[in-house]
This record gives sequence, structure tokens and C-alpha cells, in this order.
Amino acid sequence: MIIKIRNFGNDTDCDINELLNELKDYSGLSVSLQYKRPSGMNALLFIDPIIGKDGDIIIKDAYTDEVYTIQNIKENFGIMKT
Repeated sequence: MIIKIRNFGNDTDCDINELLNELKDYSGLSVSLQYKRPSGMNALLFIDPIIGKDGDIIIKDAYTDEVYTIQNIKENFGIMKT
């Protein structure tokens, strides 16, 4: 499943398994993740990736500050079922 990370023309395509690594380049910026749901509909998720104290990427919803994990994104946003 390909996900497009969008940031004002500074876009990157990546696989769900590469997402955390790719988001490191966007730390501190607001970006959107564009992907296709299993139904074929396009979907967007607006996030703020942040590098935590331990060097891990924290993915926060840009509007609600809810913290997402890769597992949340896979399950709740229909990118793939696990």
C-alpha cells in the first residue's frame, strides 16, 4: 500500500512499513498522508510528526493532538487489516 506524504510540493511516496522512517524528514511540520481505503476512495490524514526524546517518531493528529501508532493507522484508517 503506497502512502503519499504531502507538504506543499515536498511530497514523498512510501510504503506503510517505511512511513516512520520517511516522517523523520518532516519532523516539526504539518503534513498530510494521502492513501486509498480498501473501498478505493482516497483519504487524507493531517498529522504533525515529532521526534521524541528517545529519537522515535511521534505521530499526532494535526487538529486533535491524538497520538497515532502505525498500528492505529493500519486499523483505524483502513490502510490494511492486521
